[in-house]
Amino acid sequence: MINNKKPTILFDSNQLAYAGHFASQNSQQLNYKGMNTSVIFYFLKMVISVFKRYRSNRMVFAWDSRKSIRKVLFPSYKEGRRDKLTDEERRKLDESFIQFYALRTVILPSMGFANIFRCPGYESDDIIAGVLEQLGDKEEAVIISSDHDFYQLLDEATKMYDPKKGKEFTDSWFRREFAIEPSSWADVLSIAGCSTDCVPGVPGVGVKTAVKYLRGELKGRLLGKIESSGDDIAFYRTLVSLPLDGIRSLRIKDNYLGEKRVWENFEYYGFHSFMREEGWGEWQALIDGEEE
Repeated sequence: MINNKKPTILFDSNQLAYAGHFASQNSQQLNYKGMNTSVIFYFLKMVISVFKRYRSNRMVFAWDSRKSIRKVLFPSYKEGRRDKLTDEERRKLDESFIQFYALRTVILPSMGFANIFRCPGYESDDIIAGVLEQLGDKEEAVIISSDHDFYQLLDEATKMYDPKKGKEFTDSWFRREFAIEPSSWADVLSIAGCSTDCVPGVPGVGVKTAVKYLRGELKGRLLGKIESSGDDIAFYRTLVSLPLDGIRSLRIKDNYLGEKRVWENFEYYGFHSFMREEGWGEWQALIDGEEE
């Protein structure tokens, strides 16, 4: 049985902030007193949306380190993402990075969120996996992300929610979809690769083939190709497994949210929709940790 404590909400914060950046490129950007606030507003809008769904303010915000141990292990990891941008795209991204920094170092802490984690050399994925290890098997948790890498962390107590699609992913969904255990997803990625992170995997092998191999259903040329690539697959598995070895122990603390602190942030950034009666009522519920 899973206990009935409020679930721990684990935000893949960099991905959520990037989603805010890209959303702002396709719509009118928010500006207040000369500040671009689009990413900040999007991020906080998703936070309150997630609270309205799960009614838990037991929130953890995991952020990527600027430098990556994976990049040291494998120099091609996430190769050249920024190099492909135009000068204008790079300028806009730098403007958004200022908002990332403000969220992580000023806004969320000043509102009273206590669990804002960033570990040198590690990604938000590793932090989330590390926190889950500390929670224990029966403590309910929800990962807020659309990153499929998190499938490997799904279990009876842990699910994933994509706020953009409004879709929830559970261990039972995963088993129906792939007919393997969620913990085997790292094996799938190590064989099929991950184009987003520039992890190559076995050439010519995709997710469906990798899943078929793990189910013992693969025959022919590709079976031999996978079986002869054992050393490469083992190395790729170190890159895609969560958490990466060496992540420090991360303990959850109680938030110290306060109405005055939250209101002052909304006032400073001009987020008037959060300050109106209905919007403020939801934020008050989050601050108080109220149930429906």
